[in-house]
Amino acid sequence: MILDILIKKWLTELKHIRNYSDNTVRAYSIDLENFTRFLTQHIGQNDVEGLKQLQLTDIRAWLTSRLNQGISPVSNARALSTLKHFFKYVMAHYQIDLAHLLELRTPKSPKKLPRPISVNKIDALIKTMEAEKNWTDLRDVALVILLYGAGLRISEALSLNHKDFPLPEVITMTGKGQKQRAIPILSIINVYIQAYLNHCPLVLTADSPLFVGQRGGRLNMGALQKKIAMLRGRLHLPDEATPHALRHSFATHLLDEHADLRVIQELLGHASLSTTQRYMDVSIQNLKDVYIKSHPRK
Repeated sequence: MILDILIKKWLTELKHIRNYSDNTVRAYSIDLENFTRFLTQHIGQNDVEGLKQLQLTDIRAWLTSRLNQGISPVSNARALSTLKHFFKYVMAHYQIDLAHLLELRTPKSPKKLPRPISVNKIDALIKTMEAEKNWTDLRDVALVILLYGAGLRISEALSLNHKDFPLPEVITMTGKGQKQRAIPILSIINVYIQAYLNHCPLVLTADSPLFVGQRGGRLNMGALQKKIAMLRGRLHLPDEATPHALRHSFATHLLDEHADLRVIQELLGHASLSTTQRYMDVSIQNLKDVYIKSHPRK
């Protein structure tokens, strides 16, 4: 049996029986298409008999060929995971022993450090947005203040409803993995939100979203992403200046001011301290940059 038929059956099961998303199924399909193409070139077979001949060295050769094509280590790790899932399906349904191929460890991807925005750049962003008097600009600057002032994910901020305002001194947010965390709210955040609401021409009820679009529906996160992208060129902001970077900036700037790492872990809602420790690496790099620029014997 050729692999294309097995792959199609597996992807159909994932989509219609196990309810995998279209994007996930599409990504799996691309990975496996790449693998079967390599298999045909590598051993001259694209069928079950070809699978039976595979050794770990063949899988390593496939991963290396992808790297040589410019495919990133992160994408390679995902593709290997896809392949292992497919092998498990084949083993379960067609009694083919591929257990030895599951022993290959996923290659470690280089750790990406968070990319915060400097305090000066955030100040410039806020002042520029404040200068505009349209109510949507006031809404956007209030959202920026909330993201930066409380370290929220943009999805968390946009989930708030009008009845949640004014925000209490401490709010409870439910983040990834349904993990709850308590977050102190600076009084300035409510000041900015109130200014936006004062100018909002729409009638908002208790159940209305707190941050609304021009038609009164819940604001789409793409609106703020587009606004900040538009301002990047004008303010000479780095490419990494995005709404999510405000959360990175919140954590990094707290560390720069000697906040405890455990406290930042709780504020961000990280399950593991190792995730939060990435910000320590950024903070140390910031310290090095200041040292190099400022030392009289540089």
